Amino acid sequence: MDALETSKGIRSNLFSRDARRYVGHDFVRSTETMAKQVELKGHTYWILSEPHGNGWKASVVELGSDGSQTGVGIDATAETRGAADEAAERKLRRLVGS
Repeated sequence: MDALETSKGIRSNLFSRDARRYVGHDFVRSTETMAKQVELKGHTYWILSEPHGNGWKASVVELGSDGSQTGVGIDATAETRGAADEAAERKLRRLVGS
């Protein structure tokens, strides 16, 4: 999977977890869960997005080195997937302190 390096040096992979294929800067639009991978301070997180009512809900899980997933307790909802993802990522960055 390709990685994108942001201006802040944060590696971010954007992919459709269910489609199992790299999709670059855009997500594949579907009714399945979408995910964005973010690495912060040596930890890897997934921001998982799914349709929620008339909008989107994003939740954050941390990936363990053994492949396990642990919920971080961060959720965000918004009218669009992008807005929900951005809100969840802001909350994560505040929690992690970056």
